[in-house]
Amino acid sequence: MDTAYDPQRVRELSHRTIDAIEGLRSIHSDDPAAAEALRTIRLTRRNLEDLWMPAIVEIVRSDAMVSWTDAQLDDPVGWWTGGRPLSATPVPALLRTPDACQWTALSTLTDDDLIGYVTWADRLPPDALDLDVLARELALRVAGDPGFADRLLALASTTPLVGHLTARADFPAIFLADVVTAMMWPHGPRSTVDLDGYAASLSTAMSRLLDDPATCLDLLLDPAVLYGIASWERLDTDIVTEFTIAGLYDAVEMDSDRLVDGYRVIATLTTITNGPLDHGVTPGLAVGVAGSMVGYLPTLAPALSFEATSRSVVTVDGDEIDLGTYDEVVGLFGVVLREPAAQAAIGPAVSAFAIQTVTDLGAGVGTFTGVEHVADVADLLVDATRAEGATLMAEAAAEEGRRSQLGGALGFGLSAVAAVFGGGPAVRSVVATAVRAGTELVARVEPETMPDGRFGPTTHNLITMTAVSVVVGNAHVRRELGMESIGPHQLDEMARRLDEIDDETDLDARVTKVRSFERWITAEVPLLDAHLNSIRKMPGMDALKE
Repeated sequence: MDTAYDPQRVRELSHRTIDAIEGLRSIHSDDPAAAEALRTIRLTRRNLEDLWMPAIVEIVRSDAMVSWTDAQLDDPVGWWTGGRPLSATPVPALLRTPDACQWTALSTLTDDDLIGYVTWADRLPPDALDLDVLARELALRVAGDPGFADRLLALASTTPLVGHLTARADFPAIFLADVVTAMMWPHGPRSTVDLDGYAASLSTAMSRLLDDPATCLDLLLDPAVLYGIASWERLDTDIVTEFTIAGLYDAVEMDSDRLVDGYRVIATLTTITNGPLDHGVTPGLAVGVAGSMVGYLPTLAPALSFEATSRSVVTVDGDEIDLGTYDEVVGLFGVVLREPAAQAAIGPAVSAFAIQTVTDLGAGVGTFTGVEHVADVADLLVDATRAEGATLMAEAAAEEGRRSQLGGALGFGLSAVAAVFGGGPAVRSVVATAVRAGTELVARVEPETMPDGRFGPTTHNLITMTAVSVVVGNAHVRRELGMESIGPHQLDEMARRLDEIDDETDLDARVTKVRSFERWITAEVPLLDAHLNSIRKMPGMDALKE
């Protein structure tokens, strides 16, 4: 005699497990100190996905659950099921009307019937069914049966409901990635599908992967997916931006070995922006690439070759990635920076690069060539914007009407400098903050409203003021430079002037205060003035002032 437990209790166990997986998936942190805890959370989530969910599926499909014979269970959590039919209504009748479907016991449908249910439900108004119940049942079967997952995946490019349902239950990441791949151009959609609805469905599926940066990077490595994200403007702009940053920046931050994969994505982008997409890319991708550059500039800058036909080859841990000629790299950045929001987002990337370069060099900033690389990046961006006939202004954040929101964050502000005195983790924190500032607070500024010709001078001021900040805030650097004689009153006055410069939102007024500060240093702190002069003589610094 077969025995059975109450199917409602088993389904509740399934739902609670899915809720737990979703709760674990929602936990995230940018703090490097939380990396170990996040790894534990990911392992726990995968344990639930890979072990618990398949086990629950087996329970649901066991003889004890599908045989309805007389039984009385002694176990207090059991339930008597003697002679009670699940439903007297045939499956076709259950699928005939929305009202009837509300009462369908989805867990008892065969795979064939459930696939048919999805296809039929796709034609109904969004509020006609309880989509949460449907999504949970689909997620349960997808997690436990690869064959069923393949059948549901086959519907994705013709049935937009599949993408929408991914937001209502916890589907495995590998299935979500397959849905994005199947739905992205050129794989779909069919011409008979509503394109706006289809794009919304695809955007939803992409959004479910934002907390899995490694998978986002894997998808960006697929040329078809990357081309679709770069070309299809119907996709949600904010989701595309976050998806791009998750893949190009967050994945590399989590695993530095994946920097080479990030460069492979950039190499593909260089090819398509100098070919079929030389007219432009989607705003979401443009902002995502610009914001992610903070993780690439330290290795990109030394690879730049300023002869038009010379190859720019990046070396990462022994791997060489050919990005193309200098002119082709200029073409990539020119296309990206046509988008005003990307122009604003590139500011924090260069700012963080300059701050980190000066801070890392410390007392040796006047004798090493790291500063030259910052100048090289500035030259690249100036060349890119000139080639595109656009106007690049990292100071776009100071545009009238947006100062209170963006202020120094997108305008090469110096407030972040105070955080870098501690070294490595603090620098990474500044980098993460800069990226988020550049993407969450992007300014939709018309190019003609931006100040003209300030990128180089702004970078020059940033480098010199950062050098001053490091000296003011770090006694060890002062000892290395032989500046122990700088008195507390001088240090206090320099700190006050740095704060005053950082608080100034008017671009012209800020430049005036920087010049006044430099004159004061020349007169009052000659030791520091000599240090700044050595920095100003570094290759490329004079060109930045033009």
